[in-house]
Amino acid sequence: MIERVDDVLTAPVPPVGWASGPLGVVQAADREIARQTALRARAVAQFAAARPASGD
Repeated sequence: MIERVDDVLTAPVPPVGWASGPLGVVQAADREIARQTALRARAVAQFAAARPASGD
């Protein structure tokens, strides 16, 4: 059980790597989806920044 926040910050980090085989394909697809989502979010933010503020 976590007694203090310090316990969480100093807990050992489990080793994580990229998988191979079918799971590696899934991970690669997830990374591409995340990349495309970030690009979309940036584009929407640029569009919204260029629009005038609404009076509503």
